[in-house]
Amino acid sequence: MSDTESESELQELLSVPGVYKEIEVPRASINNKPLINNILRQISKSFPWIERLDVVTVPAPPPKDTDLENDFAKVDPNDDFKREALFYRVAQAAVLEAIPKLHELGIPTKRPNDYFAEMIKSDSHMAKVREHIVVSKKRLEMRERARQLREQRKFGKQQQKEILEARRLEKKKHMQTLKAAKKRLGGKEQAQLLEEFLRSDSKQSKGKPSRGGNEATLDRKYFRPAEYAKRRKINHRRAYKNQKYGFGGQKKRSKRNDAQSIRTTAKDEVSVLTHTASAERIKRLGRLMQKTRRRNAQRQRKRASANKI
Repeated sequence: MSDTESESELQELLSVPGVYKEIEVPRASINNKPLINNILRQISKSFPWIERLDVVTVPAPPPKDTDLENDFAKVDPNDDFKREALFYRVAQAAVLEAIPKLHELGIPTKRPNDYFAEMIKSDSHMAKVREHIVVSKKRLEMRERARQLREQRKFGKQQQKEILEARRLEKKKHMQTLKAAKKRLGGKEQAQLLEEFLRSDSKQSKGKPSRGGNEATLDRKYFRPAEYAKRRKINHRRAYKNQKYGFGGQKKRSKRNDAQSIRTTAKDEVSVLTHTASAERIKRLGRLMQKTRRRNAQRQRKRASANKI
C-alpha cells in the first residue's frame, strides 16, 4: 500500500461521524499582578538616550504648491503616495533632531571610507520604491479618469434619450392640438390658425444662435447623419471614379448612336447631313465601291459553277 492510499483511508476514517470526539481543553485566565508590576518597573527604568535612540517629532513642513497633510488623522491610509510621503517627512524631522545629539555624544554619523558594507536599504533601492509608488499613483489616476469618462458617456446617452423623449411628447402635443383645431374650426379659420402657429414657431427658432448654418438645426447638441454628410469634405478620388465608371445600372448600349447623335456632333454641333467631303475622297470611295462589287460578282459566279458540278 502506498503512502497516498494510506493517507486517503485515514482521512476517510477520520471523516466518519462518531469515531473520534474532539476534546475541548478549557483555558484558564491568568492575572498575575505582582509579575506584571515587576515587568513594568523593569521597562520604566531610566536608560540613557543612546540606549533608547527614541525621537518623537512632528512631520517636517511639506514643500510649496503641494496638497500634503501634516496631520496623521487626515492622511488616507490606503493612499500609498501620501502615506509614504508623511513617513519620509517624519524621518526628516527626526534626523534634524537626532544628528545634533549624536554629535554632542561624540558618535560618528557617517560611514568611514574603508567601510564597504551596504546598508539595509540603499539609496538606489529607495529610489526604485519611490518610482514604483509614483507609477502606481499615475495608474490609479488614469483608471479614475477612464471611469469618469465612462460615467460621462453614460450620462450623455441618458440626457440624449431624455431630449428625444421630450421632443416626441412635444410633437405629439402639437399634433393633438392641430387635430382638435381641425375638428372645431372651418377651412379658412383652420388655415389661419396653422399659419399663426408656424409663424410663432419660426420666431422662437430665429432667436437662437446657429451652429451648423441651417435654421432647422439651431441649438442642437447632435445632428442627423444627413447633416454630417453635407459638411463632409469632398472625396476627389471617389468623384473621379463616379465620373469615369458611373453610379451602377446598365452599361451596355450606352455608347450606341441614335438619331440625335448622328445628326449632330458633341464638339461643335455641326450637322453631318450638310457636311460635304472633298472631291479626292469621293473618287476614292467610288473606286472602293466598284472594287467591292466586282469581288462580290466573282464570288457569286464561283458559287454558281460549284453548284452545277
